[in-house]
Amino acid sequence: MFTRSGTKICGRIYIGSFSTSSGNSFLRNLSFKERGARYALLMLSDEKKKKGVISASLGNHALALCYHGKDLKIPVTVVMPIVAPIMKIQSCRQHGASVVVQGDDMGEAKRIAMQLAKERELTYINGYDHPHIMAGQGTLGLEIVEQVPNIDAVIVPVGGGGLIAGVALAVKTLFPHIKIIGVESERCASFSKAVKAGMPVYTKIESTLADGLAVPMVGYNAFATAAPLIDKLASETSFCVSCPAVWFHQCVLDLNACVGKTLCLGWEDLVLKFSGRGFLALRLEFVSRTVFCQLRTTFVVVVKEEWIAIAILRLVELEKCVVEGAGAAGLAAILAGHLDEMKGKRVVLPLCGGNIDTTILGRCLERGLAVDGRLLKFTVTVSDRPGGIAELCRLLSSLGVSIKDIMHERAWIQSDIFSVKVKVVCETRDMSHANQLKQLLYDNYNTVSFGKIPSPVSLDDLDCDPSDEV
Repeated sequence: MFTRSGTKICGRIYIGSFSTSSGNSFLRNLSFKERGARYALLMLSDEKKKKGVISASLGNHALALCYHGKDLKIPVTVVMPIVAPIMKIQSCRQHGASVVVQGDDMGEAKRIAMQLAKERELTYINGYDHPHIMAGQGTLGLEIVEQVPNIDAVIVPVGGGGLIAGVALAVKTLFPHIKIIGVESERCASFSKAVKAGMPVYTKIESTLADGLAVPMVGYNAFATAAPLIDKLASETSFCVSCPAVWFHQCVLDLNACVGKTLCLGWEDLVLKFSGRGFLALRLEFVSRTVFCQLRTTFVVVVKEEWIAIAILRLVELEKCVVEGAGAAGLAAILAGHLDEMKGKRVVLPLCGGNIDTTILGRCLERGLAVDGRLLKFTVTVSDRPGGIAELCRLLSSLGVSIKDIMHERAWIQSDIFSVKVKVVCETRDMSHANQLKQLLYDNYNTVSFGKIPSPVSLDDLDCDPSDEV
């Protein structure tokens, strides 16, 4: 979605002010998955529509299939892993679909769904690798270029790869100069692993805020389509050889087909050998007798969980949008400083999903506040005589700090018998305010320790000892 007000979301980059809003978190089922699901169902033969369809999904694809299957009167069965959000499971059942909750992760759920499809003669619709699914997701790219002029880059979350494949193909076909940047969570970096291996490979998935991206293996069709079109990140190597011609050429190579082989481009004295793996964009410039060759390897940006939590918090506070972790991954990459080269550029962030459990949203907001330095935890030893804790509360009040939780203990304290250890969770305005609180406590008490800041930001920003932990 394009920000409606042109808000300065972080201190390093602006998201441009646009007059239109096409956020996929405002669709009927709060996800871009409706695009591909509807198109895939419409393209089925009458016989397949009558028998029904089945798919494995963490939630958003299942929701889209259930909703549009009901609308088109097509029976739908979905297999969802046990880690799928409860809200998404319940929503699928409310649409009248047959819901099977089995499997520890998406990989296992998919195997179960494929077996059921064979037994019941159902059509399996892959949520990210089916050609019709990718084509449907590509309509998001078409809408972006239609509604937003002079785009410099589009930042797309990456899970199974269907969205970025469709968007990249649509955008690059119409405007090849627009950069396509992929973003995934460090806890489910299946696309990055696929790029390194040169093909989709199994990746162990850890629990993540971006549950919609938690796909253990990228789709083969999606990978083959998206890999040559993604611009970020690029590691470049240049070299030169002699050549009598003046010429220019640009192409994309699948190095898996070139391993241990020789690539000849038509000149007897120009022979290139490749031993690496992956997808490379090869750009050759032939000027006079020198050939400048540039190889660019495709990677996607990998972000930490803490930045996803901050991105969810920023969108709620500044844009008044409730977005799930997967949909906030693009903003997380910006906030983390991975895309500082985009300063001053017109960047489009599709907020591609808004299906998040209320309980998970609450945890995300608290995690974001903690990472932001606005929710602090500390332990301080104070006098156990009357007025000891009252004095601590007075100091916090004088600084404008709000106490969220407080408890004290006597049995496990190792200092004198007239002291008590007090654990406090409090809310501050920002990191600067947190630093003021820390200094005030150090000035007034001998024993103070702060909880470890759950943030990729340097601890120097909070001026605390990395060994401090409650």
